[in-house]
Formats: sequence, structure tokens, C-alpha cells
Amino acid sequence: MRLLLNKKLLVLLVLGAFVITLANFYQSETRNFFYSISEPLQKPLWAAGQAGAGFLRTFFHTTRIEKENEKLRLTVQELLAKTAQFYEIEAENKVLRKAFEIGLQEEFNLILAQVTGKNITEDSLIINKGSKDGVKNDMPVVTQQKVLLGRVVQVYDNFSRVEVPSGRKSSFDGKILGSEIQGLVRGAGNSKVTFDLVPQYEEVHQGELLTTTALGGIFPPGLLVGYVKSVKKSDVEPFQQIEIQPAFDIKQLEYLFIITSF
Repeated sequence: MRLLLNKKLLVLLVLGAFVITLANFYQSETRNFFYSISEPLQKPLWAAGQAGAGFLRTFFHTTRIEKENEKLRLTVQELLAKTAQFYEIEAENKVLRKAFEIGLQEEFNLILAQVTGKNITEDSLIINKGSKDGVKNDMPVVTQQKVLLGRVVQVYDNFSRVEVPSGRKSSFDGKILGSEIQGLVRGAGNSKVTFDLVPQYEEVHQGELLTTTALGGIFPPGLLVGYVKSVKKSDVEPFQQIEIQPAFDIKQLEYLFIITSF
């Protein structure tokens, strides 16, 4: 009886081993079959996967570069703004240094202003200081070299309009430097200035300097107006026709001083 059981057990073991071997054999064949079928599809799928991964890498890389470029652009703008501000401060300092060199601040109470607009056809300037800064109508305006630029004619809260000597409504007393020859300085428009009411017998020469006087109380005396450009005399006219070349170029003006008291 025991011998019979042993034989049955041996047969079962042999069958089991055979089944396992057969299963492994068919499993290998099955795998080989499916591999053969799927191989043509694996290559394009793998290539597509690689392309997709490459696209994503490129996309994220490009996005990161764009963000970095935007950050750099903002940094450059900030640096340019600081550079512009630096040069602006440096320009103001140069103007102040020149004014201090000639003692302008010792003669007058001054407000430094910047030219923000120029109307050459109306012979006027717009400056960035107004009533909030203490600016008032009729205040004289000069350069750092003590050259007369005119006077304030309109005042607003944060800016003002300055009429230069060539303005058609501009008129004040002047004199030839180093002499007693006096007359009336008038604006003729289009950057032209005349020196009127000078008698024919007075000797005025081209190139002589014209300055302000204390008459009328509009401007402090001794401010440079310009120089004599031309002189015309006529036997039938009581006064000479004298044209004055202003001592400044309105196109080049950037900063000026407002005289608050003198």
C-alpha cells in the first residue's frame, strides 16, 4: 500500500515538472509572439515619446529663458533710470557750482528751476516751479552766468511761464556797459531785441555789451542782456536803430535761476 502511494507521488512530481517546463516554454513563445507584433509599434511610440519629452524640455527651457530675459530687461531699465537720474543731479550740481563761482547766491535769493518747455514762436519758456515753490509774477529769471532770461509772466501751482527779452510785450531799461548811454530794451519777436530811444549823437558800436539798469525796478542792475549786433543812423530820425543779439540761445537752455528778491 505504501509502495503504491510512493509511485503515485512520483508520477505527480514528474507531471508537475513537465507542466512547469511546458508552461515556461509556451510562456517564452507567447512573449516572443507579442514582442514580434509590438516591435513595429514600439519604435514610433518611443520616438514620439522622446519627441514629446524633448518638446516639454524645450518649452520649459524657453519659458525659463523668457522669464530671465524679462528680469534682465527690468534690471536694465532700472539701471538706465538711475543713470539718467545721476546725470540729472550732476547737471544741476554743475549749474549750482557755476552760480556759486560768480557769487550769484550772495547777491540774490534764488530758486533753481528746470526748463520743461520752449515756445520759440512766442518767445517764452515753461519751467517746473510754480506758486507752491514760492514763484510769483514779474520775478526776474537768469542763467548761472548772470545773463538775463526775462521774467515770470504766468504762475501755476507746479510750473510757470517765463517771457524772454525778445517777447513782444517785453520792455525794460538798459545801458551800454562802460558808458552812460541808456535806452529802452524792447522785444521784437522771433528772438529779436532792439535798443530804442538812443539819440543819434550817441556813439554806439557793434559788439558793445548791453546790461540792465535799476530804473523801473523790474530787474536788478548789471545783468547781461546781450551785445550790439547792428547800428543804423538816419538824419531824419531822432533815435538810432540798434539791434541786440541776446546773450543766450533759447534752444540750449536747460536750467535757470528765479530771483525771488534783490
